[in-house]
Amino acid sequence: MIQATKKNATGFLNILKDSNVGYSLGSDNFHGIRKGSLIQLEGDPSFVTISNTTRKDFCFKFEKVEDKKLLIKQDIQAKLAVGDFVSIKIPRFEALGLSGLIERGEKYNVGDIVQISEGNPTLDVVTNKLNDTSFEVAAVDENGAIIKLRLKSKGEYYEAPQEECWLEGGEGQGARISLDFQECIEKKKVEKQIVKIERSPSFTFVTLDTNFAYEIEKSELEFGKWEITLSANHFQKDGVYGYSLLSNFTPNLNFPLLPENTLDPISIYNRTILQLDKQMYDLKQQIDWLKSKI
Repeated sequence: MIQATKKNATGFLNILKDSNVGYSLGSDNFHGIRKGSLIQLEGDPSFVTISNTTRKDFCFKFEKVEDKKLLIKQDIQAKLAVGDFVSIKIPRFEALGLSGLIERGEKYNVGDIVQISEGNPTLDVVTNKLNDTSFEVAAVDENGAIIKLRLKSKGEYYEAPQEECWLEGGEGQGARISLDFQECIEKKKVEKQIVKIERSPSFTFVTLDTNFAYEIEKSELEFGKWEITLSANHFQKDGVYGYSLLSNFTPNLNFPLLPENTLDPISIYNRTILQLDKQMYDLKQQIDWLKSKI
C-alpha cells in the first residue's frame, strides 16, 4: 500500500472531519484533475476516489470588530485557511441628487458653499481634504433662506449617510435637506492575508495580516477556491493535509497508474497493468464482435 507523506505531497487540502468536501489551499488548483482520479491524504492509509472538482467564487459579508479582526455571521467551514489571500471590498457612496429642501435656514448668501454634516467621508490623498458632498447656494430670499442649491461635489463616503442631512458652512445656518445616495460605479478592493481563523456553528472570526487603511465598519470579502468532492468522508480531524494523486490511467479500461521511476518496483506494476489493460480491451472487442454475429 502506498503512503502519502508531506515530503512527496503534490498539494494541500483543507477539509473537515466527517466531510467529503475539501478546498484548495492558497494558489493550489485542481484544474485538469479528472473525475475518477485517486487521492491519498497525509496520514490516511488508503486512496479515495475523486467524484468531482470545480472552481468556485465565494463572497461573505463581515463586520469589523477590531483593527484586523472581522466577524462573519456564519460558519464558513473549510472554505478559508490560514495563509489564504482574500479581496476586501472597499464600499464607497456618492450623492445621486437633492431630493428635497426640508428647512431653508436663514442668512445665507448666493455663492455660499455648504456641505452636509453627516457621514464618514473618504480622504483625498492629493489635497488632504475630506470628500464631503457640497452645494453652492444659487438663490435666497430676502431673509437669506435658501431657495435653490446647485450640486458642487457628489462627495465620497464609506457608508451612505442618512437621507436627511443638516448643512454647514457659508454665512447662514439652519438649513436641512434630503439627499439620495448610490454606490460608486468604480469598485475598489484591497488584498489581505488570513493569519488566524476562529469558528463556531454560527459565526467565524477572521484575523488579517495588516490593519485597514480605510475607515470601514462592514463590507464583503471575496476569494476563489477549487472544491473537491471525495467518494468517502474524511475520518481524521479538521485541518490542512498534504495529498498525493493518482491521475494517470490506462488508455482503454482506465486502470490507475502509480507514480514511478526506473528503480522503483511500481514501474513493473505499471507495465503489467498496461499489458493487462490492452489484453482485456482486445478481449472485450472480440466478445462484442461475436455477440454482433449471433
